Amino acid sequence: MGNQYKQAWALVKNDLVRFKWGLVTTLLFNMYMSVTSMFMMNGVLGEVGEMHRFLNGTLDFVYLITLPNMGFFFSRRSMRYIQEDSYTKWMVKLRTLPIDIHTIALSRIMMMLVAFVLNMTLFIAVQVIFSPALRAELAPVSIIAFAFMLIAFSMIINMMFIIMEMSYSGSKYFKRSLIIVAFTAALAIAIALSGGSFVLTIVYVAKYYPWLGGILALGVITQVLTLGIAMVKNAIRKRDLV
Repeated sequence: MGNQYKQAWALVKNDLVRFKWGLVTTLLFNMYMSVTSMFMMNGVLGEVGEMHRFLNGTLDFVYLITLPNMGFFFSRRSMRYIQEDSYTKWMVKLRTLPIDIHTIALSRIMMMLVAFVLNMTLFIAVQVIFSPALRAELAPVSIIAFAFMLIAFSMIINMMFIIMEMSYSGSKYFKRSLIIVAFTAALAIAIALSGGSFVLTIVYVAKYYPWLGGILALGVITQVLTLGIAMVKNAIRKRDLV
């Protein structure tokens, strides 16, 4: 098992070095989205009336589109999966190496976790540091709970993308990804029209029930990782690479 972790981490390090500029671009884009949503957050927590409702829906849409991408980095492989079916080619290359399926699945999950640590730390830090409205709403323990709940939601969607990445060709992956994006957009619109707010609900739970929200989020994260690696392994095993 220890050797599998070493081999998996070696694959992750290779990608981080190989696509280092993609990593930098991802962090810069993530900072931009964090600043954009931070201004919206300040507006939502300070506005009332129709403007509040508009900002609510816009903030939810930005969060629901941004969060599912927190487990990824920009890279040549991720940007050309339709034209070159790069995910499939990468999978073929990995299957020719003297490593087992568990190591391949483990390396993909490790890469997702590295992306989460960097992206979510930056995203939350920018919002907390530069949003006085959010700091006024949430105590330190509530901020931690807020972060864990966002990670839990994001990880569920990310795992779906990873399983599809391992299961389908580039064109099929793209089509199924559009379904998830369309569902996310429809969810944001539905919540806005109903007068609710995805983001403010998480803020409310983090503010008034930080321990409960944080513990439940950690439970979800643990289950997603446990079930996710098993499902990724199964997807790799069943994948027809011919």
